[in-house]
Amino acid sequence: MKSKIYLIFFIFGFLSIASLAYGGQGFYSLEYPPINGIIWEHLEDGDVFKILISSTDFDFNYAYLQNPYRFFIDISPINVNLTKTEIPIDTDGIIRIRIARQSEDKIRFVFDLTGPIRYKEIKKEDSGITIVFPPRLKELRIEKNSGRVYLNVVSTHKNQLNPEVFFLGNPDRIVIDIPDMTLMYDNYLSPTSSPEIGISQFSIYPPSVRIVLKNGVKNEWSIEEPKEAGTFQISLPVLQTADATKPVIILDPGHGGNDPGAIGPSGLKEKDVTLDVVLYMKGLLESSGYQVVLTRDGDYNVSQNPQSSRDELNARVVIINNHSSAILVSVHCNSAYSPIPGGIEVFYYREEDKVFAETVCSSLVDATGRYNRGVKRAEFFLLKNTNIPAILVEALFISNPLEEKLLMDPLYRRKIAGGIVTGILRYLERKK
Repeated sequence: MKSKIYLIFFIFGFLSIASLAYGGQGFYSLEYPPINGIIWEHLEDGDVFKILISSTDFDFNYAYLQNPYRFFIDISPINVNLTKTEIPIDTDGIIRIRIARQSEDKIRFVFDLTGPIRYKEIKKEDSGITIVFPPRLKELRIEKNSGRVYLNVVSTHKNQLNPEVFFLGNPDRIVIDIPDMTLMYDNYLSPTSSPEIGISQFSIYPPSVRIVLKNGVKNEWSIEEPKEAGTFQISLPVLQTADATKPVIILDPGHGGNDPGAIGPSGLKEKDVTLDVVLYMKGLLESSGYQVVLTRDGDYNVSQNPQSSRDELNARVVIINNHSSAILVSVHCNSAYSPIPGGIEVFYYREEDKVFAETVCSSLVDATGRYNRGVKRAEFFLLKNTNIPAILVEALFISNPLEEKLLMDPLYRRKIAGGIVTGILRYLERKK
């Protein structure tokens, strides 16, 4: 185990006297609980960061940002003397921690990242806040020898990997699910690599990475003995390149960034649910051989300079209309002023998309067992201004306490994702 402890020191007596003498100019009130330091532990199952705070009377918010990738957490009310504003980490995708004052009582901690690294857990404790990052997928290498292809998986995990490897048909592919793992980079292999390989963050909570070897052959792979901890090797025969003739599937997780969407009675945000569901859907669809495009894959605004919700929607429309041979599914959670309404409904704009909406609605109701509110025509901006088959799914009412509780459950979110994906595949099969 490798541990590093970084402490931010405070001279409490001096600051108190100076604050009185200078009327607070350049100093900040010590009525707020102080930060006592930051502890970083590089453990077998990931990296643990502890922000030590001398109180439990504080709140926090957090989010992911892109371009460049970073994760931040805002804590308030707390106090800190910003004599040290940057802590180098330089380990497996976590570059540094930057510390900045957002207001008199709010401090922001920014984790600069090399890619879409997801956290595993954030918890408030008596000693402060603990943030856990799971092990990262570090490298994929392809080697060819004696008519076989060897895929080498290298991670930061300190123990032996236990991936689940299985075969799926129509189209044929070999799927590798690696639990307790997050991506470290956007790209690992050349787009022209052979065999064709898809890599995705299959789920966030709990974190898992999915690797799909396209055009795989059933029972024709073998798992090699790992040479060291955190590695995995699978070998398979050299195969032909996959035939990419299927339509692109565009998934739009509703809201994001400074727009939380609807908020449930317990504080669950629509933007978090929709992103998680869409990431599950992406993994399932890629496992079925489809190219998937997301309008967003993190908690951020799609528009570079959003002045209104219309700017944000326009930015999404631009992404969608860049693909002509595609279909669109926008995922949302419903909401009402009353806590009573519940169930599932799906919206469409063009009459020719009604069957698409009906197919997905039926599959989602079957998967979740929730009330079927049916399909409806609506003049939503995203549906009206895209040039491809498009529907908008309202998956349960976040304003309904019972359905909010269901939406909080990662396994239930998988049910929702599976139901929508089943509907998409049924619709595409009927179109053939």
